[in-house]
Amino acid sequence: MQRGGTWVLSLTASTLFLWAIWIVCRRPMLVVLGVVEHWQPTNKYMCEACNHWMPDTQEARRKHESTKRHIRLAEKAADRRERSAFEEEESGRLKRLEKAEEAHQEYLQKQDEIYRATSGIVEPWEYDHETGFYYHYVVKENLSLHRPR
Repeated sequence: MQRGGTWVLSLTASTLFLWAIWIVCRRPMLVVLGVVEHWQPTNKYMCEACNHWMPDTQEARRKHESTKRHIRLAEKAADRRERSAFEEEESGRLKRLEKAEEAHQEYLQKQDEIYRATSGIVEPWEYDHETGFYYHYVVKENLSLHRPR
């Protein structure tokens, strides 16, 4: 320490003790004190809502989670997750409905083909101007053209 241009050496019992250990051991004081010589990184935690890195300690997390910014962004993230889950569920429901409609249309087409093949319909519907109704004209194997009067 420097006082008024002169250097004053302040020696306390603890500093003398540490210097004595260092001289005897001829190793750095960090090793003697149980501290590692090389730098070790601390674990980091990233808040998913804020995209913010912090030390992975309970105190740091508690401090961060109590900030207004984190609370606001966490609510937005929760709303986004809820909305995306709802949209995903809704799209799945629509896909299932479209599949069911397609299957039903295929079923109706097959039933129509079966009906046409077994009933012998020549033209599906024909408008009769005299009566004002639409009719099926059916041709059976052993009957001629059957037309209602």
